[in-house]
Amino acid sequence: MSDQDERAAERRERAAEQQRRAEEALRRIAEGGDVGTETLNLSNEYTDGVLARFLRKRGKSG
Repeated sequence: MSDQDERAAERRERAAEQQRRAEEALRRIAEGGDVGTETLNLSNEYTDGVLARFLRKRGKSG
């Protein structure tokens, strides 16, 4: 598998995981969970992932 194919596969896996987490958050909200807490958790997870990828990429090129 080429590097480009591996990156595409990683993006698909990340998207599928984000979708799963979003669906879980919606389920918890529908069951009476706190909207603010659930959305904040999703946002924090997303931001943490973006920052981690940025830092890894920066470390590889720097």
